[in-house]
Amino acid sequence: GKSVIAEGIETESQFDQLRRMGCEAGQGYHLSRPLVAENVELLLDRIEVDRWSLQHGQPSRPMLHH
Repeated sequence: GKSVIAEGIETESQFDQLRRMGCEAGQGYHLSRPLVAENVELLLDRIEVDRWSLQHGQPSRPMLHH
């Protein structure tokens, strides 16, 4: 199959619809505003925490939710 990365996700409803359609990768202001380099590591740490929560049956907010 093909992998898809959704671009321009700006609302919760867009995010939810893409998840229902099976899209697991995306970017947009709904997920994160542009960051300065120093803040990228903090964002990546949040992603890892959310990924762990999803894998261990403790779903949190969307993986990159602001």
